[in-house]
Amino acid sequence: MMKKLNIAVGVIVAFGIMWISGAWYTGKSIEDQYQQQISKINHSWQQQSQFSGILTQIEDVQVERGIFRSDFRYRLNIKSHSLNLNLPFEGTLYHGPLPLNQVAILNLVPAMFSTSAKLVENEETAKRIQTHSNESPISIVATMSYRQNVKGETTFMPAQLTTDDIQLNWDKGRLQFDLNALGIGQYDMDFTKLNMVLTDYSLKAVMADNGAEHLKKMTIEFDHLKSSSDMQPTVLSLLYTGKGKISTDNLRYVYSYSTEPSVTADFAKLTIDFDAKQDKDVMNYALSVTTEPKFNDYSLGKLAFALNTEHLSVQTLNAILATDPNDEKIMQRLGLELLQDQPHVQIKPLSLNNNAGKIEANVDIALFESDFTKAFNGKILSLFKQLSINLNVDKAAAVEFLSILEQSTGQNKVNADIQAQQQIDMLVTQGKAQGVIVEKDNELSLAIGLEKDGINFNGNIIPEEYIGMAILGLMMQGVGH
Repeated sequence: MMKKLNIAVGVIVAFGIMWISGAWYTGKSIEDQYQQQISKINHSWQQQSQFSGILTQIEDVQVERGIFRSDFRYRLNIKSHSLNLNLPFEGTLYHGPLPLNQVAILNLVPAMFSTSAKLVENEETAKRIQTHSNESPISIVATMSYRQNVKGETTFMPAQLTTDDIQLNWDKGRLQFDLNALGIGQYDMDFTKLNMVLTDYSLKAVMADNGAEHLKKMTIEFDHLKSSSDMQPTVLSLLYTGKGKISTDNLRYVYSYSTEPSVTADFAKLTIDFDAKQDKDVMNYALSVTTEPKFNDYSLGKLAFALNTEHLSVQTLNAILATDPNDEKIMQRLGLELLQDQPHVQIKPLSLNNNAGKIEANVDIALFESDFTKAFNGKILSLFKQLSINLNVDKAAAVEFLSILEQSTGQNKVNADIQAQQQIDMLVTQGKAQGVIVEKDNELSLAIGLEKDGINFNGNIIPEEYIGMAILGLMMQGVGH
């Protein structure tokens, strides 16, 4: 009996020695590993900032090492055109191979370290963040494996963040992440409510000075916002592949003017799906959007949009993303280069369904070659491998759409219906006279298709020599902008 007991005690002592040794060794190297992981995350965030316009970095990291745990502090710096925010965090790193905080919840999976941190609530943060609960407004838990994968969650409790010209309110929310050794991987976000109020410079930055001088403020409200993304970098710094999704029960924009009534735009049941794939030296993108839009609380129906762009040169795309969009000469040159690889664009569909019917457009354009010399010599159709544009409209749906827009600006329904009907009748008369619109019963249509010797326009063949330079002019204008 005593022999078995001695063996058991020996095993426990040996395990304890191994645990302490492992914790000591981990603690010895943990600061370097922690700093390396932060550097990778900062690099990933820096690349993503070129799309979002918001640069987030972890700075001023300090670690005080112990045997089983280390204390740390850092600042989370968030910058944009109108924002410079520093949020201090502090927390604890629990050393592996069996971090104490994980052992406490009976999680015995070996890890290099496990960490928990929360926002430091001091006089400075109190000026910026007003909490609506007894818990920390922002807290983080994460675990790093011996393969340097990091998995964890950021929790948001109800609070309000205020800067000079931005007010951000959130209810309960969370951001889950599962990242590889390069700080890249899966992100999943979920907020019950998230609201933002923009004024002054931030408002002008978002509106790009387009009518911002008449606005007093803009409010953006999300009701149950969810998003997920799993984007992976390519060998080129600005291009990513992977999938992403955003959904919300309702997205509302409120435009508040100083001398005019407020205007609201809602996108109920909004879902956005995005997919980026690389096939050798070209990129293929797919985007789909569904929503039920409202304008000043008047429902416009159900909107669906699906866009596919294929065969886009990765080198040219990366150069476009790295170029100042205001540099028209370089952007025009790169736009022409993008046409060299026979890009293919499909919109299938762009549709609006309302109580009276449906409005739908489908577009399919693929370039065969980009020898513009032939185009200038009258062979413009040689540029196209595929050219198809179809528009189908229920007249009643078009009338209801215009009527709803009139009603949303204060017009009563009777007068709005009359004005909408008159506008549609006038457009149909003009379109039929010009051969642009075909009317059959209560349906309107427009169809353009590529034929061997010309374009089939609503059933009539238009020879290539009559097409002239019109399409080319439109293309060149689009590339230039």
